[in-house]
Amino acid sequence: MLPDAFQPFLKDAPFCVMTRATLESLFASERLDELFRNTAQKQYTRELLFSQLVELMMAVVLQQQPSVYAAYRKGIGQISVSDQSVYNKLDGMELGVSAALVRDSAARLAPVIDALGARQDSWLPGFRIRILDGNHLSATERRLVALRDAWDSPLPGKVLAVLDQQTGLASDVFLTPDGHASERSLLEEVLAVVRAGDLWIADRNFCTMKFLFGIGQAKAAFVIRQHGQLEGKLLGKRRYVGRTETGAVYEQAILVSFQGQRKRLRRITVVPELYRRRWTIEGRFLEMSQTLQAEPQALAYPKAALFAFCLALLASNATALLKAALRAEHGPEAVETLSVYYAALDIQQVHRGMMIALPAPHWERFRVLSAVELAAALREMARAIDLVRYRKATRGPKKPVARKVYRNGGHVSTHKLLQERQQ
Repeated sequence: MLPDAFQPFLKDAPFCVMTRATLESLFASERLDELFRNTAQKQYTRELLFSQLVELMMAVVLQQQPSVYAAYRKGIGQISVSDQSVYNKLDGMELGVSAALVRDSAARLAPVIDALGARQDSWLPGFRIRILDGNHLSATERRLVALRDAWDSPLPGKVLAVLDQQTGLASDVFLTPDGHASERSLLEEVLAVVRAGDLWIADRNFCTMKFLFGIGQAKAAFVIRQHGQLEGKLLGKRRYVGRTETGAVYEQAILVSFQGQRKRLRRITVVPELYRRRWTIEGRFLEMSQTLQAEPQALAYPKAALFAFCLALLASNATALLKAALRAEHGPEAVETLSVYYAALDIQQVHRGMMIALPAPHWERFRVLSAVELAAALREMARAIDLVRYRKATRGPKKPVARKVYRNGGHVSTHKLLQERQQ
């Protein structure tokens, strides 16, 4: 049972309380600093701790502060070094450290989801579903000297993320600071995390011989759309095997070879339901763009921008845990109708006031909770949520719109147009 001081916030802004409790569990200072010491290859700690930098950047990612400098001026993280030292640390942030944050959050939150009994059934029984997709970080402002004379948009990097279907957690992330790099350049790193019993779902951009054979060597499976450049020898005739919601299903064997190895694959010529569901991860990226500042435009340093995106993925993992708590307490339909936008609005509007009324010492209790204890606390909070307040807006079927002829220039009077519409 939470203390009485929490009750007003739990009643009026439950997602704000749940999110803070989850992040407090993830961001214990000692553990973050230990993760940095164990992962960093070149960076080191003097006066500016890694945990302080994470706290500062999370205020930006959660849209509690508009920029890194604004968060620094507010004293978030209680940083004693200069603002230039903060930017230098961000500029040198190692990609391995950023990726380790995401992996660590998934490793810590998965047992909590299991304790809630909210792990979802696999889309294909007997397999662990892994969805792979990439994200190109948006262009940044030209704040660096090297960018000020550039006419083209400066791109800070690319990301490959792996989504665990059963938990809803982003379990791995692979980063490159080169905005022009191909997503395929990261597939070698992806193969290192493929395990026997996995089923990987990805778009045709990831359909390369090396990746497909690598998955096969790990005794895993894949559902990947065939790329036009992938060639093979078709075996036998295409045969009809049934129908799905997407149409008639045909199957044909195809023989492919790579570096002296040969493999027989099933080639299906309809969009299977499993492949259609890969949009789950696209939905996650869209959610992040609408509710978080996942790609701060002022962060032109590539490693800093990738660090911010990884923190956004971590925040989205916290959201996945909150959804699991709702699923455990109110059923799967509660998550399907949940508006993440309104839940995020709770956090943006209430968090600062809540932290004034309930400063940091009140939240330390969540740092020491076990997975079972945190699951019980989140379930208690979820029980108090009025789901009607956070329900997605629904709309009727779209009406056909007459095609408009574009005309450049000119202007209209909004007032006159509205009057004409009322006549």
